[in-house]
Amino acid sequence: LFTKRFTDFAIDFVEEKAGKNQFFIYLAHPMPHIPIFASEKFEGTSKGSNYGDVIQEIDHNVGRLVDKLKEKNIFDNTIIIYTSDNGPWLAYGNHGGTSGELRGGKFDVFEGGYRVPCVMSWPNGIAPNTQIDQLVSTIDLMPTICAATGAKLPTNKIDGVNVLELLQNKYMSKLEERFFYYHKEHTLFGVRQVHIM
Repeated sequence: LFTKRFTDFAIDFVEEKAGKNQFFIYLAHPMPHIPIFASEKFEGTSKGSNYGDVIQEIDHNVGRLVDKLKEKNIFDNTIIIYTSDNGPWLAYGNHGGTSGELRGGKFDVFEGGYRVPCVMSWPNGIAPNTQIDQLVSTIDLMPTICAATGAKLPTNKIDGVNVLELLQNKYMSKLEERFFYYHKEHTLFGVRQVHIM
């Protein structure tokens, strides 16, 4: 029931804040982190075993939150970011997800451990069906959100980059020589340089 209850709190927050001022919700569902459980309503409803049931329940509840934003007429100007902090926990088999064709998963420094899906919705700011094939990182979320909302960045230096123009299909030359560092705890395993073609 965690998935529903966490979503209920988010929906109540939208109900309270909508139309008054800007608001921010960080909704980190405990599922599909192991041990995974689907509520009775979703048990056995997918072709993907228990993991699939859990994902369907999350999807359903994200839909409930989107419906509330639409009901309050703020969906078009709300930025929704749907992503994960790491790849699948492969040691748990069909309870841990899959990285598809990518090598590795959680705790690895291979692509399967670092590369995760990210879906964004912001009808007033991102055109429908926009696809970004350039490498960006979750460290870019804060500066990008600040740019979109007019909020100020902290005065101390941060590693993230504002990629709002990229999301709006504009060329960003400052991303041409960017480096990404692949590390595990205190050990650096690799460095990747991004070249935009």
